[in-house]
Amino acid sequence: MLASSLRVGACYVTNENELRKIVQFEGGLVCYVVRGKMAYPSWDKERWHSITSQAFATEVLREISCDSHPL
Repeated sequence: MLASSLRVGACYVTNENELRKIVQFEGGLVCYVVRGKMAYPSWDKERWHSITSQAFATEVLREISCDSHPL
């Protein structure tokens, strides 16, 4: 996936069936939350994960509906 195609509010699935939702971009970083059981954690910044845009794009397979259950 291309880092330039990532969007805030979009969800992406990884090889491990982890569902990630992008919360914001901050400099060259993607800030995202990971879906727990049926819901995303709160928007509390302490629960956010940050990674470079390029690394995020490498780790995800594709964009997926945020209502999906990848398992």
